[in-house]
Amino acid sequence: VNIPTAQDCENNQMREEAAKALETMAKDAKKEKLYILIKSAYRSYSDQQAVYDYYFTIYDPITAASLVAIPGSSEHQLGLSVDLTSQSVEDGQDFVFGDSDEYQWVIKHAHEYGFILRYPEDKTELTGTANEPWHFRYVGKEIATEIYENYWTLEEYILEHGFSYTL
Repeated sequence: VNIPTAQDCENNQMREEAAKALETMAKDAKKEKLYILIKSAYRSYSDQQAVYDYYFTIYDPITAASLVAIPGSSEHQLGLSVDLTSQSVEDGQDFVFGDSDEYQWVIKHAHEYGFILRYPEDKTELTGTANEPWHFRYVGKEIATEIYENYWTLEEYILEHGFSYTL
């Protein structure tokens, strides 16, 4: 993805359609003097295993399990998800992405580019994952807009529409 990355970002790759959408979103945010950066994008199985193992060394098992996906089940492995941050976080003006003006802009506009906030704060029981205000998933503009307008999660969208393919 051709946008700036956080200093500790190790991979900024995404599927082409998602990458182009994110580039457009970052470009449009920049017009408003908001600077979106990639913190993490695609992760291989082994990369996800390393993240998983690390979380279990710093948190108790219940907390760790709610914060990091089991290797093989992370959306990052699909090339459709991205963890975002901002230049204001990198510069120390904001503590976390969820506190930044960039976050407020992304929350309001992500669906216009095909992205959804994947794990909202008040939907943890439904998603099974703790709030991650930095984690966005590309689902395409039409689906993202429907999810945004109904304040759904991806799970709620699937409950409403089912799968359009055979599992």
